[in-house]
Amino acid sequence: MQEEFNPKNIILAIDIGSSKIHTLVAEIISNTPRVIGWGVCESQGVQKGIVTNIEQVSANLGQAVRDATNMAGVKVKKAIISISGAYAEYTPASAVANIPERGEIQFNDIERLMQSCVYNAALKREYVPIHVLPYKFSVRDYNVPIEDPLFMNAESLECHAYIVMAKKSVVQNLKKVLTKCEIEVEDIVLSSYASSIATLTAEERRQGVVCIDMGAQTCDMMIYSGASMCYGNYFPVGSAHITSDIARVLGISRELAEKLKVEYVDMIVQEGDDKKGLNVPYRDEPIPVLTLHKITEARVRETLEVLGDIIERSGMRDYVGGGVVLTGGMTKLKGLEQYLHQESAMHPLPVKIATPMGVDGAFEILKDPEMATAVGLVLYAAGHFTNYELTMQNTIKMRKSHGVQKTMQHTSSYGTFQEGNVQDLQIKKQVLPPRVKQKTQNTDVEANSIEAKGENPFRRFWRWLSQLF
Repeated sequence: MQEEFNPKNIILAIDIGSSKIHTLVAEIISNTPRVIGWGVCESQGVQKGIVTNIEQVSANLGQAVRDATNMAGVKVKKAIISISGAYAEYTPASAVANIPERGEIQFNDIERLMQSCVYNAALKREYVPIHVLPYKFSVRDYNVPIEDPLFMNAESLECHAYIVMAKKSVVQNLKKVLTKCEIEVEDIVLSSYASSIATLTAEERRQGVVCIDMGAQTCDMMIYSGASMCYGNYFPVGSAHITSDIARVLGISRELAEKLKVEYVDMIVQEGDDKKGLNVPYRDEPIPVLTLHKITEARVRETLEVLGDIIERSGMRDYVGGGVVLTGGMTKLKGLEQYLHQESAMHPLPVKIATPMGVDGAFEILKDPEMATAVGLVLYAAGHFTNYELTMQNTIKMRKSHGVQKTMQHTSSYGTFQEGNVQDLQIKKQVLPPRVKQKTQNTDVEANSIEAKGENPFRRFWRWLSQLF
């Protein structure tokens, strides 16, 4: 019989991806989450991270949740869930406040500044903010950014925040899916933000770093600089496109193409590959292993080039001394890490592949790059977010380290924030910092509409493929 635990001690994390649904159940022991159950199933009814069939997704999710909770031996009524960057919008905002009588900066000063950032941003009616993340604080007479201004003495305090928004309809549909599984949404977290929590080290955050979750149909990107995330974007290409390329060029089914990709693709050409062939059903001639490699390598190379171009256009390449961290299912391609060391698509930024870390548990699956978002959701729920955050639930979160990590939540009124609440706050007009460029409004771009330098890389890609045979 399942035992119902205090929700403060038990976490249910749900990552609804374009290929698979991952669920984790964890308990918090001495401020450290320990995974005690997991479930995974195929993600049907989801396209590019968005729910397209509520009934189908609900049925699949229900099975994954049952598997995880049965394994853990608990019953959970609330969950933290991810949302794809493909349907998120981003905007920076800033505000400044006078500190009365050159006093000590208190928590409510920081709270009001974050509320003012939302007020200044003039968000669209159809969008709801899911994260308000201060990435830089400034204090007059200081020539360096302030990591945490709490309890400092100052005349004024300025806050630069990055706001992550999602369409209300998208959020409502996610809630409907969970409601059908008799689960309440406790919080919604941007998938790339969650993945970064699970994969980035403290040193990488300090230096500034790009984190890219390479999934089945999208590559979700975030840039961490200062004290938090300060840039987000996505690219609508993932590992499923490699499968489609193989199927299309070789004239085989997607199921067979996926099998060939998983079992035989190697990003590094091995000795004798030019003489090897694979016998497959319904083909008179063997498939050359070298041809399989070329198809895959072309898609991977073009993807890296476009991602590198997105980093370049963000205006932040010079602020990411920690380089680029890749995670997600696409990073499981055999030989990819060695290939990354040979390629220069993101030069001069170093690139590495990272697996999830930070949670206890004896399950081998926790080390799988596909689990980065789910593990990050567990860590987020356990308090591993940025120093300060305003959430979708109108809640202020604060993370402080005093020997052990603590989390404090404070109810905010930013959802009904009125100009009359400002009082001694001096509101500045929203100014986009020189090193942060706002994402364009049209996030659902098609792969062939994104142009790198010179000729469109996908036209080059398909022209090259047409010359294979």
